[in-house]
Amino acid sequence: MHYLAKKGFDSIDTGLNLLFCKIMEKFLYRLSCFFNLTHGYTMKPSVKLFVVTIICHFVIAGCGTTLKQVSVSDAEVQIEREKQQDAVFSLFTERSDKLHNISYPLLMVAGDIFPKQTRPIYGFLLHDKYLYGKLLGHEYEEVAERHNIGEKITVGYIHPDFPVGATGLKIGDQIISINDKLIEKMNAYEAMKILQHLKEDAPIKLSIKRDFQINKLVIPCVLGCKYPINIANNDVINAWADNKSVTVTTGLIRFCESDRELALVLGHEISHNALKHVVKTRTNAIIGSIFDVAIQLATGVSTSNTFGSIGASVFSIAFEEEADYAGLYILSRAKYDISGAGNFFRRMAAEHPSSIKSGFLASHPTSPKRFVSIEHTIEEIEEKKQNGIPLFPEEKAKDVKDAEDVQETNDEEEIFSGIYFDTTLFS
Repeated sequence: MHYLAKKGFDSIDTGLNLLFCKIMEKFLYRLSCFFNLTHGYTMKPSVKLFVVTIICHFVIAGCGTTLKQVSVSDAEVQIEREKQQDAVFSLFTERSDKLHNISYPLLMVAGDIFPKQTRPIYGFLLHDKYLYGKLLGHEYEEVAERHNIGEKITVGYIHPDFPVGATGLKIGDQIISINDKLIEKMNAYEAMKILQHLKEDAPIKLSIKRDFQINKLVIPCVLGCKYPINIANNDVINAWADNKSVTVTTGLIRFCESDRELALVLGHEISHNALKHVVKTRTNAIIGSIFDVAIQLATGVSTSNTFGSIGASVFSIAFEEEADYAGLYILSRAKYDISGAGNFFRRMAAEHPSSIKSGFLASHPTSPKRFVSIEHTIEEIEEKKQNGIPLFPEEKAKDVKDAEDVQETNDEEEIFSGIYFDTTLFS
C-alpha cells in the first residue's frame, strides 16, 4: 500500500492493475527467452504458439466476470438482429426517397442553367435485392426479401410530381423490357444505367408485369441536368461530385435540418459537375505533374509530386465558391426560400471547427467566407426577383462555354487512368 501511494496512484485498483501488467510483461519476456534457448532442442514455431496460447488462456481466465449473466438463446438474438436490420433498411429507404424527392426538381432547373448538359429524366427508379446488398452489405439481400424485394427488377421509387405518376406505373411493378430491350438477365443497377444513358428527348416504352399480367406503358420524360444522384450508407457528414454523378451520405441527410439545407448541398454538387470542376482539377494536376517529371529529369531531384498537388489545389477554393454561387441560383429557380441559407455553414463550422480558419493549400473557403458570400449572392438574387430579371448566374454564357469547352468523351477515362480527384463538400 505504501509502495503504491509513493508511486502516486490515487486508488488501490489502479495501482494493482498496473503492477499486474508489469509482472505479466516480465513473465512473457522470460517466457520468450526460454523458448529461444536451444539447449540442444529447437521447439517448432507451431508448438511455441500452442504453448503460449494455453498459458495466456489460463492467465486471462483469472480476469473474468464475477456477477451472474442472464441466459440468452441464439434464437432470441437472431430475432432481435432481424428487427434491427429491418429498422436499418426502412430508415435507409426512407432517406433515399427523401433524397430523390428533393433532387429531381433541382436537376430539372439545373438543366435550364446548363442546357447542353442535359438528359431525359423519367422520375422513377428500379431496384432488386442485389442493389441493397451493394449499398448496405451482402446480408441485406435477405432483409430486402423480407420486404418483398427479390431477384426480379421492380419499380422502387416514383417521384410524386413527375408525369410518370399519370401513366399507371406503380411501385412493385416488375420490369420486363425497356424500349423492347429485355432486361431479365440484368440486375437493377445495370437496368438503371440504360435509363441514365438515354440521350434522345423522347418517351420510353416499358413492358411490365403486375398480378401475372403483362402490360405496356409509355413513360414521358423531362429534360434535366444529366448527373444522377446517389446515396451512400455512411455516417460521415459529406457529399461529393465525381464528374459522373453526385453522392450524398446518409450522415449528411441526417444532419440537414430541412429540405432546403439538403437542396443547398445538392445544388452545390450538381454545379461542380456541370461546371466541370473535377475535370479541370484533374487537368491542372496533370500539368503540375509534368513539371515534377521535368524537374526530376533535369536535376535528378524528386519533388514527390509537389507541383502535381499544387496544380490540383490551385483553383480548388475558386471552384468551391463558384459551386456555392451557382447552387443558390438552382435553389432559387426551384422555388426554395433561400433567405438565411448561409446558416447551414454556421452549423457545419460547429461540427468542423477547422473550417473557420484557412491553412496552406486549403481546398475550401473558410466557413465565414462561405457564409458572407452566400449572403451577398442572396442579395443579388432577390434584387433580380424584384426587377423581373431572369434568375441566371452572372456571366452564365461565359461560364457555360468554359465548361462545355472541356472535352467530354470516352477518351477521358484513358487520359485520367489511375488519377482520381473528387470534389467534396467539406474535405
